[in-house]
Amino acid sequence: MATLYLLKSDIIRNGEGPFFCGQCAMVEGFLGYYPQVRHALEIHYIEYPKPRPELIGLGEENQNSPALLMSGEEAGGSGKQVGDIWLLNEPKAIIAWLAAHFNVGRPLS
Repeated sequence: MATLYLLKSDIIRNGEGPFFCGQCAMVEGFLGYYPQVRHALEIHYIEYPKPRPELIGLGEENQNSPALLMSGEEAGGSGKQVGDIWLLNEPKAIIAWLAAHFNVGRPLS
């Protein structure tokens, strides 16, 4: 089962906020259209500050969120291989993979 990491909302940064992650919101919007995809994923909501313990094992450079982690079999060559895990951490690529993998709608543009 693929695992999706999204930042929690109401981020406080440098004493200002609250903020939310626009890239995570894009993925959340897709999941709102296709709840069957949401239910087929393991989803974790993580805190904004780095290091992010849930992702630190992927290396300092791979702590961005949203992040979709998959097995090699699930990934089908999509993403970046980090050890035995495949990683997508760009929202449009995540949405494209989810749409193809679960045979649901793709963005028009």
